[in-house]
Amino acid sequence: MEDVSAILVRLTEPSRTITLAATLTGLRRGELFGLQWQDVDFVNNVIHVRRSLVDQVAGEPKTIGSKRPLPLNDELAKALALWKEQTPYAEPEDWAFASPASRGEQPYWANTIMAKHIQPAALDAEIAKTIGWHTFRRTFATLLQSSGATVKTTQELMRHSTPAMTLGTYAQAVTADKREAQDRIAAMILPQTVTEIGTLNA
Repeated sequence: MEDVSAILVRLTEPSRTITLAATLTGLRRGELFGLQWQDVDFVNNVIHVRRSLVDQVAGEPKTIGSKRPLPLNDELAKALALWKEQTPYAEPEDWAFASPASRGEQPYWANTIMAKHIQPAALDAEIAKTIGWHTFRRTFATLLQSSGATVKTTQELMRHSTPAMTLGTYAQAVTADKREAQDRIAAMILPQTVTEIGTLNA
């Protein structure tokens, strides 16, 4: 928990919002960078996982369960909305984390964001352990358990259910207990007062 907080305060945009999204949703790397603005429902506070990127090529998410919609926490919604205002690529079919280096045709490279921004922030925070994209997914699962989330809620938010389980619960979509669990994680990792964050130029 402290590690993520220490990293977040040292990041500029969009690395900060990308990291926050990874920690509050448990999205896999390809799913995170595969998000388009049309997947982010600010009205109903839901994120739809419709694709996954591998080497910048879009494909289907890992499993049927991976397509389950996720709650969009209020703090994450604010961060995404602010980033959407900053980026020149804000149309529905634009990548949520479109790279200006590709004129918005592709999202940022996940490995580049990790190597040039997140890992240096971790070193600056004197975090000795190795940080990778799966670190945030593991952190999400750990925080869910420590926040008191039920096993079922954790399983559904992590989207680890079998196809049979998915078919039986998919219609429930986003439930109140999932939102509450996610809200508790946001309260754990975010400071009470968030200062203005700078942006990346490349």
